[in-house]
Amino acid sequence: MEAPAPVVSQPPTPAEEQTLPPQKPGPECHPLPWRSALLVVLRGMLMGAADAVPGVSGGTMALVTGIYQRLIVALSRFDAQLVQHLLRRRWRRAFYHVDGWFLALLGLGVALGWVGLAKTMRYLIHHHPLPTKAAFFGMVAASGVVVLRMVPRWSAAAGGTLALGALAGYLATSHLQVPLEPGLGFVFLAGAVAICAMILPGISGMYLLVILGMYRPVVETVDRLSSARADGGDLLFLLAFATGAALGLLSFVKLLRWLIHHHKGPTMAALLGLMLGSLHGLWPWGNGTGGTSAGVGVPVVIMAVSFAAVFGLELAAGGRTPGGRGGLASRGR
Repeated sequence: MEAPAPVVSQPPTPAEEQTLPPQKPGPECHPLPWRSALLVVLRGMLMGAADAVPGVSGGTMALVTGIYQRLIVALSRFDAQLVQHLLRRRWRRAFYHVDGWFLALLGLGVALGWVGLAKTMRYLIHHHPLPTKAAFFGMVAASGVVVLRMVPRWSAAAGGTLALGALAGYLATSHLQVPLEPGLGFVFLAGAVAICAMILPGISGMYLLVILGMYRPVVETVDRLSSARADGGDLLFLLAFATGAALGLLSFVKLLRWLIHHHKGPTMAALLGLMLGSLHGLWPWGNGTGGTSAGVGVPVVIMAVSFAAVFGLELAAGGRTPGGRGGLASRGR
């Protein structure tokens, strides 16, 4: 005698949803215990500090601290269902739908970490440009090696996107003319581009700001804000940047998941090409000046140490790269 066919439950229609009893909130719907909340804030501070340094990826810190998958899932829930909750004034359900407590605490930590490191980065850029550039070069080079390991299989498509990415990176750092006083539209675009890279392990959003010529303006504006010296122009600058970052992030997460799941090789190859093509912009002696052996030796040592530090950090993430264990493509769709 054949076993009865399993009954497959179907999701309720919008009309049926109105008659359903309220859903019981899960564990993520309640405020976190203070210890767990503190850990989320601390993890956010690590992400923010990493995102403030070109060549270091906040996404890597999310992987290392074990919150990357939860972060991506929470961000991907800014969807049509969230809009329905908001239109029907279901504020509590909307907050729970996006794992609101987690995102709020993590966002607080990211802001604290970013602002806390901005003053240090401003000092290093102004007073120690050569060793700072050397450190950035080593960090980005290490991230490039990590991204290379993320390409699962090389093909003609991957080779083509690698070449296109390298060309785009080279042209961006060689011929991109950034206005001395960037308009709010350009600031908006920079925020949208940088935030998309920040959630990719191994890809530095701050380095993309370096390519766009926006790293120093962003760091200096945040420094003035943290020192209570910001004026109206600074606030408009940060508002444009934050708005671009928010819209770029929400629109990019779903596209990123789709690209990595369906075209991981060409996608990661393009990102690798962008990093390699733009590395010459961080070469410490890019202006052709020579220098004493001591002047060369110290930056080289800094370059090697920064390379080893970032590469070791990436190795600590193990197999938890996009498309690997705990990554984007491993998620159910």
